[in-house]
Amino acid sequence: MKEVLLSSRYKDYKPGRILTLEDDEASQVVANGLGEVMDSPIPSDKDDSAQPTLDAFAQLAAGVQKEWLVKLQIDGDSSNEDKRVALYAAYLQST
Repeated sequence: MKEVLLSSRYKDYKPGRILTLEDDEASQVVANGLGEVMDSPIPSDKDDSAQPTLDAFAQLAAGVQKEWLVKLQIDGDSSNEDKRVALYAAYLQST
């Protein structure tokens, strides 16, 4: 099983959705340019203790930061690191 972040529509799923797929299906989605396998699995929303602190979030690679924003359904301009960190900080303050 692999988690795939969709960059294009796949079946009934919209871009930005994270799907857990069998290895063969995940490979096919990636080969067709519809998504990419996530570098590191993201814990479920129920596992709040696994969410990074603000400092830890700031140290993550850009792709992993974006994966967290998608998983937590945080919308906004995430085009650079400062903006992603600000979005995550606002999220942490609201929870």
